[in-house]
Amino acid sequence: MIMYFIATGKQPFDKCNYDAMKITKGIRPEINASEVPEHYINLMKMCWDSNPNNRPDVIELYKSIEFICKSFHDSYFIFSSTEEKQQYYEIKKQFKEAEEYRKTNLSSIKNDKIRKLELLSIYMDNLPEETEETDDTDDTDDNYWGD
Repeated sequence: MIMYFIATGKQPFDKCNYDAMKITKGIRPEINASEVPEHYINLMKMCWDSNPNNRPDVIELYKSIEFICKSFHDSYFIFSSTEEKQQYYEIKKQFKEAEEYRKTNLSSIKNDKIRKLELLSIYMDNLPEETEETDDTDDTDDNYWGD
């Protein structure tokens, strides 16, 4: 779930109620493939596998994340194969596309949040004014706990 938050900037399951039973049965957060590179999504899904034997070990994670970082940051890299070179440039392209998507859609997300705040302020501005109560009685029920 940490990888999800890093990739999207959103809390997992933020649009639905948290339900541990559904998670144990395999439900996972939805991923917008346009905002997260495919290679990263694949690694994240491997980590989410409900069978621990199918998850990558620490060495696999390290190598995958190192490869992603080198691709993303234009690091000097000696390729061991043509396939690795292709993968390097593919990851680089995926990150560039995801970043452009985020930049393009960031303004629409901000505008949506601003609009929600404007709507909320309409309701907040029209609240009745608070008045001082002169009644000194305590509204709490002393017998609430059955004492």
